[in-house]
Amino acid sequence: MRVIHPIRMFANGLVLIASSGLAFTSLAAQSQPAAAPPVVFKSQTLLVQVPVIVRSGDAPVLGLKKDDFHLTEDGRDVTIANVEEVVGTNKPLTLPVRPPGSSASTQVKNLVFDPSEPRVATLLLLDTLNTPFLDQAYGRKELVKYLATHPSGGPVVGLAILSSKGIHVVQGLTSDPAALLAAMKRVSGKISTLEGTDVDTVANAVAQGPGGDLYLGNALVADPASAPDSAIEGFIEHADAQVARFQLDQALETTLRSFLQLAWGLQGVPGRKSVIWATGSFPFRTTSENVLPGGRLGDLYEKTMQALTDAQVAVYPVDVRGLVVTSPDASTAGVRGGGRYARQIGLRNNALQSSLDTLREFAEMTGGRAFFNTNDIAGSTAKAVADGSNYYILTYYLDSSKLKPGYRKLKVKLNRDHVEVRARSGFFVTKSTGDLNASKRLELDYASISPFDATGLSLGMDWAIGPSSAPSSAQTAGAKKQVILNVKIAGRLLTVEAADGNHLNLDVAVFAQDKKANVAGTTGKTLDAHLQPASLAKLRDAGLKYSGELELAPGEYSVRVIVRDNLSGKLGSVTTLVTVP
Repeated sequence: MRVIHPIRMFANGLVLIASSGLAFTSLAAQSQPAAAPPVVFKSQTLLVQVPVIVRSGDAPVLGLKKDDFHLTEDGRDVTIANVEEVVGTNKPLTLPVRPPGSSASTQVKNLVFDPSEPRVATLLLLDTLNTPFLDQAYGRKELVKYLATHPSGGPVVGLAILSSKGIHVVQGLTSDPAALLAAMKRVSGKISTLEGTDVDTVANAVAQGPGGDLYLGNALVADPASAPDSAIEGFIEHADAQVARFQLDQALETTLRSFLQLAWGLQGVPGRKSVIWATGSFPFRTTSENVLPGGRLGDLYEKTMQALTDAQVAVYPVDVRGLVVTSPDASTAGVRGGGRYARQIGLRNNALQSSLDTLREFAEMTGGRAFFNTNDIAGSTAKAVADGSNYYILTYYLDSSKLKPGYRKLKVKLNRDHVEVRARSGFFVTKSTGDLNASKRLELDYASISPFDATGLSLGMDWAIGPSSAPSSAQTAGAKKQVILNVKIAGRLLTVEAADGNHLNLDVAVFAQDKKANVAGTTGKTLDAHLQPASLAKLRDAGLKYSGELELAPGEYSVRVIVRDNLSGKLGSVTTLVTVP
């Protein structure tokens, strides 16, 4: 499922997707006079797209029409506006990443592929944050086994690592198995979040919800002290469970932030994308409003799921622990026997089931499939990579009068027997669904520290060194110099509201970081203009130009430009290395 925010209908027209070659200054000069704007009554309609995989055995089912599908939202029938059959291509492409070394003042881009051609792209994500060290080794061994049989010229695959520092791309998307194998050999194990923490402390931490609430399975224990055989005794005996819970919450934030950044990085790749998440657990019931930490983490979770939906990214969790049991003979961290012993084993089972349920829920919510309780990690990876090269896009319109925030359940059925149908189980309607600027600050913050560029908008950038800012020649040694940035924004993905006087609204934010990742300089601009027809024609033909300046001392810097289309919520960013002499 994909919620397309830019496509909106208004009372007197349809939104135009436009582009132009005007600089920001000339756009302002050619915009309409600043007289009192007319009152515009907007009737917003949000378009929802649902990618659907239909298979008979191992073969895709082709040639289906709109009448073959039946779609419901929260149990209510919805009218399918359109059905499109998609066949992806394995043509090579490159996932934009930060440049690895110093760069001359040449143009860099964040998009290097044709946005009109659907692709088949898969990213292998090796999770060292949530996976015990020894299980990481087994997971790497199995992925090497899979890559050894990966055919040259086959599906495009990339490799990334999830660690306590976030997500890191090891190998960009490629169809060369030798490059993937070489990249995998460069990967080493890392200490996971709860490495060395005993199994019962982890089980207690998983059972503990935010604010110290206690959960037995899915049920909240209202008064743990009075509950018969309550697990509250375990928390008294294992006070470090609260510390473990804090560590788990930190891991949750890092994981969600990484998936958010990953979704932004893949958004510009046309078609349905797959992320194979080789992990060792994710012990949170993320679809439970009671268990998921609220506030910032709750907002981050919903924003992440929404971004994966918008980018058409399906997640395939593969549990690299293989077959997992909670043996009664294992260490019980001080439990001597009797009721406490049985209770602790129950908490272990609860923690294991919680992690498996969450992996399954994460997969279903994104349209993927979870693989667990199997030692054949290589075989599971092969199945996930082969999935989704042929699929359908179902389109319908979300009722704008029912935008109350919450989760919407989707169900897709096919009017024929003996076929497998798989689609996203639903999507979130969030505060930003109706107000795209509600999460703008959060998005810009995370985009500024992302390990790869956002591709929702197509950008190119070059730079040059200007004169020194020193007031006299005697002070030129070590003085700051002007860095002039020239940014080109392709127009094909920009949103212009035709019904609101050709309204265009963009934010541009520029961040410069030194080698220690300290912010060395920032600048930016907001463009809010109503374009006259001549300006709109230029926007379509040549794109939009932005020029900005930073004052930086001599040294090497990573400079990132982020552009946010405030009428669609799409993000684009481009990064280059700048050397100031």
